[in-house]
Amino acid sequence: MTPLDSMALWRRTLAPQGDPLDARREVLRQALLGFRERVAALVQTLGAELPGLTVHDITHLDALWRVADQIAGPDYPINPAEAFVLGGAFLLHDVAHVMAAYPGGISSIKQTVQWQDLIAQRYSAQDPEAHSDHLRTADAAHIDGLRAPWFLFALRQPEGISEDHWRFQAKLGQPMRTPAGELRITSGSAFSHAERKRKAWWLAYDTVCMIDRELRDAHSLMRDEGRPCFAATCVLGVETPEAFARHVRVRDWEPVNVAPKIGDVPKVIAALGGSKLYGDEPWIALRELLQNALDAVRALRALGHFGETEGEVEVRAEPAGGDDWWLHVTDTGIGMSRHVLTNVLLDFGNSLWRSDALRAELPGLAKSGFDAVGQFGIGFYSVFMLGSQVRVTTRRFERSERDDADQWLLTFEDGLQGRPMLARAVGQDRLQRHGTRVSINLTVERFTRMFAPLGVASPLPYYPPDTDEILRRGSELLPALIGCLCPASEVALYARFADTPKVAVVAPNDWMLLGQEALTRRVLCPDRRLVPLRDESGALIGRVGLIPYGSPGALVLHGVRCGELPELIGVALARENNLDAGRTKASVAGSPAAWSEWAAQMLDVEPNLKIEPLLKLHPLVRDHDLRVWRHGAHALTLNDLIARIVAKHELRIHRGEVSHEDDDDMSQNRFDSDFELSDDVVIIPKFRPGYRWATNVPFPWLLGVAPIDYKSRLEAELSRVWGGFEEHEKHGAVVGEVDGIEIYRSVTVYRRRPPV
Repeated sequence: MTPLDSMALWRRTLAPQGDPLDARREVLRQALLGFRERVAALVQTLGAELPGLTVHDITHLDALWRVADQIAGPDYPINPAEAFVLGGAFLLHDVAHVMAAYPGGISSIKQTVQWQDLIAQRYSAQDPEAHSDHLRTADAAHIDGLRAPWFLFALRQPEGISEDHWRFQAKLGQPMRTPAGELRITSGSAFSHAERKRKAWWLAYDTVCMIDRELRDAHSLMRDEGRPCFAATCVLGVETPEAFARHVRVRDWEPVNVAPKIGDVPKVIAALGGSKLYGDEPWIALRELLQNALDAVRALRALGHFGETEGEVEVRAEPAGGDDWWLHVTDTGIGMSRHVLTNVLLDFGNSLWRSDALRAELPGLAKSGFDAVGQFGIGFYSVFMLGSQVRVTTRRFERSERDDADQWLLTFEDGLQGRPMLARAVGQDRLQRHGTRVSINLTVERFTRMFAPLGVASPLPYYPPDTDEILRRGSELLPALIGCLCPASEVALYARFADTPKVAVVAPNDWMLLGQEALTRRVLCPDRRLVPLRDESGALIGRVGLIPYGSPGALVLHGVRCGELPELIGVALARENNLDAGRTKASVAGSPAAWSEWAAQMLDVEPNLKIEPLLKLHPLVRDHDLRVWRHGAHALTLNDLIARIVAKHELRIHRGEVSHEDDDDMSQNRFDSDFELSDDVVIIPKFRPGYRWATNVPFPWLLGVAPIDYKSRLEAELSRVWGGFEEHEKHGAVVGEVDGIEIYRSVTVYRRRPPV
């Protein structure tokens, strides 16, 4: 006798039946019992190797026969050969947890693609995929006190979620099927209000909801395939926490389902994925589409199917009839399977690159170190900022085993208000190469507004191109817009406007070698001197210059503009992905040493910089004595200033440049153009960032550097050359004049201390 002889399902399939087939049945029975004996020795080690797990030894594997019988029912047709296969699945499904299943031990496990993908994504291990409907449902439903005895709990002392699993399973009785076909799960004692007990109860509820889904899915699958269905089709009481608490009881508290509920899903998506997040700026939707397309090509490179510069993205604008326009963004990247297209892409807030689906869809991508620009899973929905008619055509680089077509077309006819339609791509909709094409129908107003960023290249006042200008110069403006949004693309970008020829916009990483004028024009900046910014290894991470006026430079991540460089021009790489979904808070790359080297080069190539740009550079090269001090009409270094005043007995200083005040008897323009500083006044440098960047951290403070205390530097030098000084404030002192009119301000007076 074995423990299996007490199981009804075993007795009616593999036990002797007194018929002519008993001899053959015995062969299967003995083979399975021998199989069981060897597996029992293997799984016996699980308790030591994975002490946090509940019981996974041979008693658990035997118990699956009982649970399977409760689910299938006494009349479910299963022959001895099928029972043998099922029993083998029972025995094998947990053996993968055993270290002995891997000849090289833990080191060989760590060499598998699955392990490396898992670690790369920093996800917890998932349960092995089940082998059959019987196994999936039986294993899921085996939750009772026999699997989590209190004695072992006390010995092993599991922590965290393992502790919660032990606590709830230890209280549960064996699942029983009701006459109505429901699996009834009950508890022997109630769950108290203690914190860990409440968590354990909720984990029990989540677990039985999972069991309920497994039963319902199995029932649907078997019914659809015309197979006999199990007797148990669902779990009793899972419809609400309150109903479940009538069977798995609680004490001194009541479970209430306060999980977030969204009544109007399209409204929430429209708000969070559109203008409420990005503002009324339709060009951002184009940037998101380009970002997704570039990620798709870069992913194919990371998988080894493309070389470092292979793959491309094309943006095409063409009339759609009437005043409307079609905008197409086409890439030659990985494409999407039917599952990704209809589940992951449309799962608001779930990015493929960071989802569990990535490991199954693209094995090896996570371990490759691939870093996607997209991360929040909401970028696709920004497309509805452009228009409500959207078509997504996709062709996976290799057909998924689960797909019965190589290309799919997903169509939205009425934005988020209607239901999209999925069909096989045929005729002109078909892609000639793998990749994805997203097509949007835009009104002329949205189409025109999409080009608004190009207005920043115009002199003030701000004049974005209007519709007529776009129609006349579209073949120039569309490439300019794409280059502005992805100025340092790692993938080739092309543009085509209406019937004009396709033109190259950006070559892979061409920003590194592009001429200065061409690069500044691409990022819509004034044409000024650019200096290379390099990291400690010598790799180019930026080409940056100082800006006296005009639009700022571009901060980029994998070539896509993700922020601005306040008071700088050119291009610099971002340190990491954006910290916010609106793509505004990425931080610039480069160590303090890298930026110090850049600032030193800037001083070499621009020897005649005025005081204001020198003040921006000085915190990066703090040991340099720059000409940022003023004495009368002269800009001086601190050493030069001290040489001038060493013989003086009194010094009047003003903190920062003298600026116009309302009490001055003249206009600000006259003051700014004609003010002359008195020869006996010294200006202590005071850096004030430009008003244009009041909403951003200005340069150089965006690099995390500290201001220079110029007053302390001056006082230290005065103490050295004078031997000491006295200080007092004087109000109403003459500091200069404007066309003979004296200008009065408060100053600080330093007097040489008389010798003792």
